[in-house]
Amino acid sequence: MSLDAVQAQDGLKTPCRVPAGISVHYYDYDLESEVVDLWNESFPRRFTMARRLFRQNTALDRNFDTATAFVARKGGELAGYASGKVLREPVGNLGLLPGTGWLSTVFVAPHLRHVGIGRALVRSVLESLRSRGANRILAGQDIWHFFPGVPASCSGAARFFERLGFKATGACAFDLRGNIADFRFPPDAREYVRELEGSYAFRPAKSDEKQSIIEFFAMEFPGRWLYEVAEFFERGGAAEDVIVACAGSDIVGAARIYTRDSAVIGPSLYWLCDRADGGGLGPMGVAAGHRGKGLGLVLLSTALSELSSRRVTVCNIDWTVLVDFYGRTGFLPWERYLAYECGVAAEAAVRPDAAPQHKRVV
Repeated sequence: MSLDAVQAQDGLKTPCRVPAGISVHYYDYDLESEVVDLWNESFPRRFTMARRLFRQNTALDRNFDTATAFVARKGGELAGYASGKVLREPVGNLGLLPGTGWLSTVFVAPHLRHVGIGRALVRSVLESLRSRGANRILAGQDIWHFFPGVPASCSGAARFFERLGFKATGACAFDLRGNIADFRFPPDAREYVRELEGSYAFRPAKSDEKQSIIEFFAMEFPGRWLYEVAEFFERGGAAEDVIVACAGSDIVGAARIYTRDSAVIGPSLYWLCDRADGGGLGPMGVAAGHRGKGLGLVLLSTALSELSSRRVTVCNIDWTVLVDFYGRTGFLPWERYLAYECGVAAEAAVRPDAAPQHKRVV
């Protein structure tokens, strides 16, 4: 059933206007391969999408709903895709973040741009999110996100969002990239190792330490990072993919790492996940009571050394503002992301639509 038909059937106040010859429909999981192909046609090559990554962040994400995802067609041709999310389960101590929604991604076939398809798709997503109570919409940044904001390297993307009513918050974040073949601790990290020797140990976590890792995040980083590490272990993630800093038997720091063999494709691995020598790092953090002693740099260096020992040569660190800190180990900005959001007046919301419930690939 087309979107217009469902909207008319459900009595939505403002059916979505679409360009002549274009129809907008709810996304169906059977379209996954076709949508991934269109993604790779539409985005710059640096954001090449692997089908298993797309599936992980949509069909396998319990927060994803086909009622907030849409495709556009021109005749039999797929013309575009857009999706959004509202939380369907609590994220650590952040809860369900009522009133917040996310526009996860939008893209249109290059030869069909500038005729209103992207606008129609985004408007469909926004109306669906509003009908589910969202009055603040963020561009990217969602749980199991594709992007932590609007990629600066995507020509015209910022202007596109601004024309749709999104406003730049002034915040930005970076993905960093470094070559870690034959990684060596930087001199200041080696000095910290000498100072910390006997008080702290740095190593991959052991298989029986998963609960201790969760407890560390619950104590020190009880929001999104806690949710993500618990999800990682639930999906079969190995404890050895967490590098820990220990004071005696207590975990006082942790760094998440990813390789092609990891059970989950972490955000730092997204755009390297099909490279045999690709790896990712992040997030990482040190307990508040143990900061200011150099643990962070030693933990970072230990994690990079471990990745190098697993034959990773190219590594990404995702969604960070700590460019100078990570730069101490040779990492440089690879992509910049701009934060955009739009507010929605309460009276602009429409009642929930009755989108068809498609089968879930779980």
